[in-house]
Amino acid sequence: MERLGLRSNVNGHSEQGKQGFTLLELLIVLVVLAALAALIIPTLGYVKDQADAATTAHGAQEALNNLEIYKASVGHYPNRMDTLVNTDGAYYTKVYGTSSDAFPYGTVGTGSSAYYYLINGGGITQVANHNEAATDPNNSSVAATLGSTTNFCIIDPLNAQPFYESAARKIVLACYPNQADPANPVVPANHQLIAMGIGSINSAVGATMTTAPLCPEKSAIDPAEYDRYIAVFDVSPGGGTGRGSVKLKVVLDSQYKLAATNLEYYKASKPTDDAGTPPPPSTP
Repeated sequence: MERLGLRSNVNGHSEQGKQGFTLLELLIVLVVLAALAALIIPTLGYVKDQADAATTAHGAQEALNNLEIYKASVGHYPNRMDTLVNTDGAYYTKVYGTSSDAFPYGTVGTGSSAYYYLINGGGITQVANHNEAATDPNNSSVAATLGSTTNFCIIDPLNAQPFYESAARKIVLACYPNQADPANPVVPANHQLIAMGIGSINSAVGATMTTAPLCPEKSAIDPAEYDRYIAVFDVSPGGGTGRGSVKLKVVLDSQYKLAATNLEYYKASKPTDDAGTPPPPSTP
């Protein structure tokens, strides 16, 4: 095939031939582009997840600050926060995790005295249950009066599944940092850690927040799952009034990770082999 050179036309004049690519050269170019894509695409996925981790950590801190501002303004934490259970009092199956272990760090307590402290010590009189028939898994449109039969998601590392023990310990240690044995932190006697989602109909919406924030969606996360932040409250009979005490301890992302865990991933020096998968958390 003639590609580049001088040739004579019919009038005896020479002219330069047209330049083109052979099939082999085109194949080489495609192979090089494919190799570059294989190198770049995983890195782009890592960069996105790294940015999402930083945004998630910032969002968790902002949510915590907002709840405290609401309490300072109104005198109690918001009503109608998500209980993370459905209207039947069972696990809300759309929360991250399997239906049999939807809240991986504990159990659902029925008829707990925590309801009394939440009402009288925390001023929380209503909760929001999930409507599992709703198309949007973040729809928490079923409001209920908080009472003795209300179910809660209670973080208890003693009842945690082995796979989640490390993460559960991190949450407990973050809530109660002064531990005799930091490697095996415990919830103090007469205290409970109750987790509730910062859902779409909580009473802070329209007051101190415009909408209930969603967590950034990381790689390998099912977009049909619950994507909101989760507030963890310490509930105890303390306070000296008999009314109980309710204190906001930490705010987790929708996968129950602390802001510090997301920051740990953000500061990771290089992408993992499985793009988008954070490095394993270190043992406290």
